[in-house]
Amino acid sequence: CDLGRGTNGNGGNTYTPSYVLTAAGTPLTGIVAVEGSDYGSYALGADGYVYSWGGNTNQDLGRTIAGDQYYARRVRAWNHTLNDGSTTDLSNIVKMSGGDTHGLAIDASGNLWSWGGDWGPGQRGWGATGAAVPYATRVVAPGTPCNYEQWKIGPWITGVSEVSAGQQHSIALMNDGRVVTFGNNSSGQLGIGTTASSGCPVYVKTAA
Repeated sequence: CDLGRGTNGNGGNTYTPSYVLTAAGTPLTGIVAVEGSDYGSYALGADGYVYSWGGNTNQDLGRTIAGDQYYARRVRAWNHTLNDGSTTDLSNIVKMSGGDTHGLAIDASGNLWSWGGDWGPGQRGWGATGAAVPYATRVVAPGTPCNYEQWKIGPWITGVSEVSAGQQHSIALMNDGRVVTFGNNSSGQLGIGTTASSGCPVYVKTAA
C-alpha cells in the first residue's frame, strides 16, 4: 500500500516505477513536492492540499478513516473555528515534512500543523504526548502550558517559514530567525540545554 497504486500484500510490490493513483483510479497529478515517512507517503499539490497514502498504523496519513490506504486522498484537519469534532481538508499548505510516524505542514499564513503518531515524547507539538491523531491540528505556541487539550484552545504558533520532521522530534524555523523544537530530547536534540523532552514547542538556546 506504500506505493499508492491500489494494491497490497503478496504481489503488490513493484520493481518498475508506477503512478500513484487517486481513489477514482486515475494518476495523482499537479504535485509540487513529495515526502516519505516510515510507512506512509505525502504529496503537496499546487492546489494547496496534502495527499497521503500507505501505512496508517499510527494515524500517519492524517485521515479520519482507519487502516492502511492504497490510494492518495487528502489529509484532514480539525476545524479549529467550530471546535466541535468536525474536520475539513487541510488546505492552503505551502510546505510540508514527513517524520517517522508524523507529518508537519505550514500554511500560507505561517501556521504550523501536525498529524499522526506521537511516540510519547511529543513530536506533534500539540501540548500533550502519547496519542496518535487521525487529522491535522494546529501546533501550540512556545510558552504554552502543556495540557492534554491545549491544541484546541491555543495559543498557536505562527510566523513559521520552514519545518523538518525527525523520527521523534520536530524543528521549525521562524520568520524572525529563531528556531523552535519539540518532541523527544533524550540526546539533546531539542537544543535547550537539558535532556528533558517537551510536547510543547521550545526555543533552541545558545551556550551561555
